[in-house]
Amino acid sequence: MKNQDMRRRIAHAAARILAENGAPDYGSAKRKAARQLGAPDSGSLPDNQEVEDALRSYQSLFQADETRSLLRLLRQTAIEYMEQLAAFDPHLTGSVLNGTAGPHADINLQLFTDEQKELEFLLMQLPAPYQAGEY
Repeated sequence: MKNQDMRRRIAHAAARILAENGAPDYGSAKRKAARQLGAPDSGSLPDNQEVEDALRSYQSLFQADETRSLLRLLRQTAIEYMEQLAAFDPHLTGSVLNGTAGPHADINLQLFTDEQKELEFLLMQLPAPYQAGEY
C-alpha cells in the first residue's frame, strides 16, 4: 500500500513538472519527481500511463482553458504541415494527438518514404525545426 501511495504521489508530481516546466519526457519528469519526494528512483516509479492520467487530471483542474486553446492551435498547425507533407503519409503522434500537450510541446509527425533525401530537402524548406530518423 505504501508503495502504491508513493507511485501515485510521484505520478502527480511528475504531471505537475510536465505541465508547468515542460520536462523533455515522462522518464525525466518521474525521476525528478521521485528526487523531490525523497523516493528512490527505481522502486516506486509509476508507469507512463499513470503519469499521463495524472497529467490529464492536473490540466483539467488547473489549465483547462489554456490547454484547450493550445491544443486547438497545435492541432491546426499540425494539419497545415500534414497537408504540405501529404505525399509522405503523415501521422500525428504524441501529446498533441493524445490531448496532453502543454506550452513546451512539440508537434510530432511520423512520415514515411523510400526517398529520404527528397523528404529532407522538403523539410529544410519548411519554417520549422525537424529531426529525421529511421524507425
